[in-house]
Amino acid sequence: MGKIYGWISAPWLAVCTICALQVGVAFNGLIEMLSAGSSGVALAVWVVALPILVVLQVLHSPPGVKKIRRFSPWSLHLQALLTYVPSVAIGVTWPGMGGFIAGAAAGMLRGWRGTGAFLGVLLVDLAVSRRNGLSYTESAVAGTVTLTVGLAVTALVRLACRLAWMHQSEDQAVRSALQDERQRIGRDMHDLLASRLAYATIRGELANRYLGNQNERARSELHSLMGLTREVLVDMRSMAHEFGVLSFRNELENAQSLLRSVDVDITVDEEATVLPGEIQNFFATVVRESVANILRHSEATLCTISVRRKGDAFVLSVLNNGVRDAYDVVTPASGGGLSNLALRAAELGGRCRAWAPSTGHFELTASCPAEPPSPRLEAAIPLPGRCVQRRDDFEHRVL
Repeated sequence: MGKIYGWISAPWLAVCTICALQVGVAFNGLIEMLSAGSSGVALAVWVVALPILVVLQVLHSPPGVKKIRRFSPWSLHLQALLTYVPSVAIGVTWPGMGGFIAGAAAGMLRGWRGTGAFLGVLLVDLAVSRRNGLSYTESAVAGTVTLTVGLAVTALVRLACRLAWMHQSEDQAVRSALQDERQRIGRDMHDLLASRLAYATIRGELANRYLGNQNERARSELHSLMGLTREVLVDMRSMAHEFGVLSFRNELENAQSLLRSVDVDITVDEEATVLPGEIQNFFATVVRESVANILRHSEATLCTISVRRKGDAFVLSVLNNGVRDAYDVVTPASGGGLSNLALRAAELGGRCRAWAPSTGHFELTASCPAEPPSPRLEAAIPLPGRCVQRRDDFEHRVL
């Protein structure tokens, strides 16, 4: 919840209203005491007890109640004693002051305990009125005042509780939104830029390899490197302004060009040629991440990429060899790539699965319904495996 007039929150405004009402009731009693010529002791007790009662009332109202929850029964008893003992013992007068302890008890205890405490305070208030010499009619009027004040305080205490809860929920929602945005930016940085930069690294390594021996080939690789850097800039602008759709076909062409340049035989099987925009974005990201992982984590010589429609879903599969053993697989917990893909798949109502179908092979499968749902779902988690050390040095692919 925001601030009221820029300096006080809504829950504290409700608490201040209760305290102002309490002080008003106390000063009304002070006027009666002065008119009746009460003793100096009674006036002194009034002056000492009122600030303590106000502090207790604040502590019994949200958000102060959280600070004394363990001691709330004792603090409620203390407020009751300070309210009624001075009235019985030395004639301190403050009609309706019992309503504050009744409202605090009903607001804090809730349920049958709160209701019982509220009714108990009303009975004590009637008994004290009769003890102080009031007639039945006057006692009934005093009890009605206490009841009215108690109901008003109960409503304000519960309003303060609700406002405090809303304040906390709003803060949590803001923090959650900020965290989600940070994660989204992190995923986009990884999925949109990291793979491109990996491709650029490969191209640079190849150009360095061919310089002097195959100048034309080196020049071609440098030209590809410049093209990749331009694409990185386009991706950065797209990410910053949240527009544009990645081209799945362009990603396939980039993957074929890059893998073939490092002697990987790649086969592409496109049964589904027309993809919706969101699925095209996701599948393009899967191809980027798959190619980057092939270059980082394997000695692949074969790669097969297939995309097909299976029932009401589109399925993309990337299979490669060159994995050293069946367990040498990167898991979602080990890095950002696969877990990011799992989250993106879940947002589209699909799933992303990484597994080793046979020794030395690795397959990444992503599936999405043809019509992605609007609600955001929980992330699907790929199969677990044993993490390997991340390799960002691509020199082993070009030597």
